[in-house]
Amino acid sequence: MEENIFNTIRHEYKIENCIIEKRNDSTDGNVYTIFDNQNKFIAKIYKQEEHTKSMINLHLFLIKNGFIVPNIVKNINGDYYCNIENNYIVVYTFINGEQYGPKFENIENIEYKNNIVRKLAIQLRKLHEITRDNKFIIQKKRMRGSLFCILT
Repeated sequence: MEENIFNTIRHEYKIENCIIEKRNDSTDGNVYTIFDNQNKFIAKIYKQEEHTKSMINLHLFLIKNGFIVPNIVKNINGDYYCNIENNYIVVYTFINGEQYGPKFENIENIEYKNNIVRKLAIQLRKLHEITRDNKFIIQKKRMRGSLFCILT
């Protein structure tokens, strides 16, 4: 699989001179970090095409609504994903940052800690507001041969 991921990244996404590392901390073992000379990307492998499209739609929805999430890298055909060994690969840009965890839990500066929690609460509130009552308007849109449902 990793050899095919490497070839797909090079040929379908034109990311040359890359190094690919499997993320052992991913719950399903389906996440890879890609390094090239200048950038860092995350590749995620999905087993089902409908689930892949669903994740892409959710991601695009979050971006449209102002959430800071990685961008999806389109392949050379302008598609959001590629088929790979009866699975589907989606490549995301990498956002530098750190996971919330022991490093943050041990911070002595209460004001700094409260600021992190406040920012998180604002984003959660925003997500709640845009998803309240599950009143999504679904528009069907064709994207390079694939049919996507766009949540608006």
